[in-house]
Amino acid sequence: MHVAGHPLAGGTPEMTEFRTTTEQILQCVNRLREREVTSVAMESTAQYWKPVWIALEGKFELQLAQARSNKAPRGRKSDFADARRLVKRWRAEDLTLSYVPDAEQRRWRAMTRFRRQAARQRIQLQNQIESLLEEGQIKLSCVVSDLLGASGLRILGALADGETDTKKLAEMRDSRVRASEEQVRAALSGQLHPVHRRLLKLSLERVEQIDQQLAELELDLGQAMQAHQEAIARLAALPGLGVDSAQQVIAQIGPEAAAFPTSEQLASWVGVCPGRQESAGVSVRNRSPKGNRPMRKLINQLAWAAVKTEGSYFQLLFRRWVPRMGGEESDLGGGAPPAAADLEGAPPRSALRRTRSAGIEQGRHPTAQAAALARPARARLQSDPRTDPSAGLYRLIFEGVPETRFRGSCGHGHYEEDGRPGAPEPGGGAAGVR
Repeated sequence: MHVAGHPLAGGTPEMTEFRTTTEQILQCVNRLREREVTSVAMESTAQYWKPVWIALEGKFELQLAQARSNKAPRGRKSDFADARRLVKRWRAEDLTLSYVPDAEQRRWRAMTRFRRQAARQRIQLQNQIESLLEEGQIKLSCVVSDLLGASGLRILGALADGETDTKKLAEMRDSRVRASEEQVRAALSGQLHPVHRRLLKLSLERVEQIDQQLAELELDLGQAMQAHQEAIARLAALPGLGVDSAQQVIAQIGPEAAAFPTSEQLASWVGVCPGRQESAGVSVRNRSPKGNRPMRKLINQLAWAAVKTEGSYFQLLFRRWVPRMGGEESDLGGGAPPAAADLEGAPPRSALRRTRSAGIEQGRHPTAQAAALARPARARLQSDPRTDPSAGLYRLIFEGVPETRFRGSCGHGHYEEDGRPGAPEPGGGAAGVR
């Protein structure tokens, strides 16, 4: 860890090297306090900035700069030069700063991401189990809707224990399984090798362990976010969302989205609005910024779930925009990008559903009754339908957000602290950490 100090009253900048052990970081904190440093800017390098940030948090005004914004000229890169350049560019307001939530929100992020990884591992195990059954010529997934559901787990457990009687295996299915006993017995008529049975047993043990971990995480996350149940309930009431996805959204942007005064800035941070690469008056590339990848993946899934919710306002809006975007309505699962809606003041969820009593027919395009139902909110929609739904999901939920720390320019994901960075208190100093 290389530290370069920049005194405001002039003089020679001080440069010091510290290791990233706890003892060395504490020595760095004491040195910064002795030099009356009030503001610290550090470069984001993988995960290695986190222990330094945690040690300095609450003691100094911290800023985390994206490494690309502190890029060195070719052939002039060194650690101390990077630290000096970091301070100069910070004071010149020429750094792209990253949004770092508080400690409590970071813990929410850690739990939600661990839960998402555990769910992904469960899906991988399900695919591995399916492969084992195919090698044994067993077609269990053809007769049960969920291979790792209640019926599937009972039958798989018996197969792993060596049961070969198809009649006994068929009797283990739930009464709600639509397949008949003959169909189930025909699907289970294959033979598993002892090696496959052993691997199946180990896989089922891992599935049981993951299910237990997911249940514990649900309880822990519910307790950790107990104070924000109202925000979770409002988010979960939207079409396409649930409690799980609402917790993930709040873990990423906070219960009030306080760092993002407008939905446009939130869309820019997520990375779902067009960028701009302009030269000589011509934009050569309009690709979206990378943004927050976990949040962008989540928003994309929620947007598709919302437009597939039968009778929802999102679906009506999407069907109206499909002809403009050049996609096919039947291709909801891919190809055409999801439509966008700024739902400020949108009607409640119950009013967004088409009912038989309203006389609204199922069809390709909204009928006159559906248009009349959606008209009160349509006047507050964004005029540009090409943006992503994520830009509009939050103005309804977080209306009246106070203006706080960050502001940015939509399309570039460039966020700076309100009041402009690089303005330490009078008499203080600034330091750059590389």
